[in-house]
Amino acid sequence: MTGLFTGGILAIIAGILILKSLKGIFKIVLNIIGGVILLYIFNYVGSFYGIGINYSFQNLFLVGVGGVPGIIVLALMQLI
Repeated sequence: MTGLFTGGILAIIAGILILKSLKGIFKIVLNIIGGVILLYIFNYVGSFYGIGINYSFQNLFLVGVGGVPGIIVLALMQLI
């Protein structure tokens, strides 16, 4: 009986930890998708002014993590 109770508690704790980690992963994926959309919009508008940012893993990571400030940093790096 005690083993069953302990196993149930451990299963609940494991479930909570898995859900928290999935929530974090889901948030990161949403940031990356939002960053790609912002990068696409920036490249579309920037094409009228002759500037653009390439789609590479490093750029997508910076935009995904940094959001709008990440795009500003990449745009400034293009101008330098």
